[in-house]
Amino acid sequence: LGAMALRSDDVARLVAGQTDRLDLDPQALVFEISEAARLTTVQPVEQLRGLGVRVALDDLGLEYSNLDRLVEVDADIAKIERSWLVAATSGDSRASSAIRHLVGLSHEFGLEVIIEGVETTEQLELARALEAERVQGYLLGRPVAADVFVTIARYDVRNGAVVG
Repeated sequence: LGAMALRSDDVARLVAGQTDRLDLDPQALVFEISEAARLTTVQPVEQLRGLGVRVALDDLGLEYSNLDRLVEVDADIAKIERSWLVAATSGDSRASSAIRHLVGLSHEFGLEVIIEGVETTEQLELARALEAERVQGYLLGRPVAADVFVTIARYDVRNGAVVG
């Protein structure tokens, strides 16, 4: 969610309406809040969480990053920006220290950690060593169109066929 959506009093109402209309479980949704989306109030985030929606702080450690964001936003997930991973696996000891502390601090706040931009096995191994719960990146798969994703999600390996 960008700054405009977060300034709207209607975002939670709109999400609730769409989840009802589409018969979606709000707990299956994760809304990412970019760090650049400077919050003037956390009320929209609280309203979304009240619906059961999970909230992720995106690009943690980039641009407007500050500790206030970790404290003020009741998030579920911290997504660590890929530049820290790239620098850490390129031998930058300061970046290695920074990513280790970003992950550690996120865990201290009870957040699940996703490290973005994993493109090599070396980066995947570092994410494992840092005890990130999840990773995201081209090593695991490239973005696909929604219809392709649905087909992949419905593929039953045991039967070799798409189900549902």
